[in-house]
Amino acid sequence: MFKKLYHAVCRLLSWVIPEYTVAPLLSTLAFQVFVYSGSKVLMDSAYHYNWETPLDLSIPFLPWTVVIYAGAFLYWYTSYALILRGEKRNAFRFLNAHVMSLVVILLCFLFLPTTNSRPEVTGHSLWDLGMRIIYATDTPTNLFPSLHCQFSWLCARALGNTRVPKWGKVFAYVFTLLIFVSTLTTKQHVIVDVLSGWLLAEVTFDLCRCEKVTRPFYRLFDRENKSTT
Repeated sequence: MFKKLYHAVCRLLSWVIPEYTVAPLLSTLAFQVFVYSGSKVLMDSAYHYNWETPLDLSIPFLPWTVVIYAGAFLYWYTSYALILRGEKRNAFRFLNAHVMSLVVILLCFLFLPTTNSRPEVTGHSLWDLGMRIIYATDTPTNLFPSLHCQFSWLCARALGNTRVPKWGKVFAYVFTLLIFVSTLTTKQHVIVDVLSGWLLAEVTFDLCRCEKVTRPFYRLFDRENKSTT
């Protein structure tokens, strides 16, 4: 049953990514959902720290930057396709670094739960509507480190090792920095969330340069790919 379902998913995704990346990708995404949603449930009644600084409070609320904040999802999906279609070891390094980051993020969400204050959205523009939707569907929890910033920077780093044209790699870094800014101007995060997300992605991606670090992850899914063929 599992083999039939696995091959069905592989056939569905094979026009976007190589078959050998399907299992590690789905496993990573499942773990991410658990980290983000599961920790929200577990820490719902816990005390949440607020690490806003005077500098955070001085940053203006700019509803129109919700376009950049929400646009991060399209950037991530595109990056997934480009990275996973590239060199195999870079793809596994990328996924391995993300899983390592998620482990650290889960610990932070459980033992250092944070929150922040949100402004009242009073306007009636499309940007204001977008902010209302985000505020209604995403509680001000699970902020430290910022998953938006961690994953965006990780995508930019991994894209640097692909055959994407130079302008595409430059765009990835520029758009990632814009995402950093948008997390602050939409009041979804505070400065320490952004810096910690960036640092976590940088450290884990560099750690995964070491073959000893990536070998267990690579072998796990390499064996799984062999067993399902």
